Amino acid sequence: MAAAWAWAARRRAPATAGLRAVAAKPPPPGSLRLTGGSLRGRRLAVPSGQGVRPTSDRARETLFNVLTNRFKRPGGQSVLSEARVLDAFAGTGALGLEALSRGAAFAAFAENSRAHAAVLQANIAALGLTDGLTSVRTTAAAFSVEGGFGVILADPPYAQGPVAVAALLTDGGLWHGETLLVWEGDSETDRSLPGWSLLHEKAVGQTTFSFHAPEGSWDWPAGG
Repeated sequence: MAAAWAWAARRRAPATAGLRAVAAKPPPPGSLRLTGGSLRGRRLAVPSGQGVRPTSDRARETLFNVLTNRFKRPGGQSVLSEARVLDAFAGTGALGLEALSRGAAFAAFAENSRAHAAVLQANIAALGLTDGLTSVRTTAAAFSVEGGFGVILADPPYAQGPVAVAALLTDGGLWHGETLLVWEGDSETDRSLPGWSLLHEKAVGQTTFSFHAPEGSWDWPAGG
């Protein structure tokens, strides 16, 4: 596990400076905004009429408050601090962009819709994020690399959740022994994942976030 963290540490250098870059002309105000961190209050464009179900501002703020305050790395820093994050079903990119705003070093976005990916790329450009902080590809498998991601954010279509998340985790190149998986779904979703422990659940209206880690990984220090 130490090797995984040493590998991740070498990726950290470009994080903070890129988030302070001057943005290009912003997209027309959408229905979403970033809720915390260095980009708090910035608006995100959302495609209309294309089957997008973005996580609401309220639910996203609750999720990232849990990630920031409850899950701590050894030494007490947030699990998001300098993390490599995968937004596995990206849509508008709101989850991965929120992670960058709140201290992640790098966010990878997987989105198989060309129209949605175009909006995501426009959001990244409007926020002024520099090269090296983000990458957008059509599948999560395209990001399979040695060392994997410290945080995986999975918000698949609710009806496809168990199958989609299980398929995602079959690619061992995406995660390591200290990865935290966040799965967004409805309250009826079966959250059992072979080989992964359920650490915590948080409901926000009709949405439930569950937090998982590989079985046998180190105990997560719980914040307040």
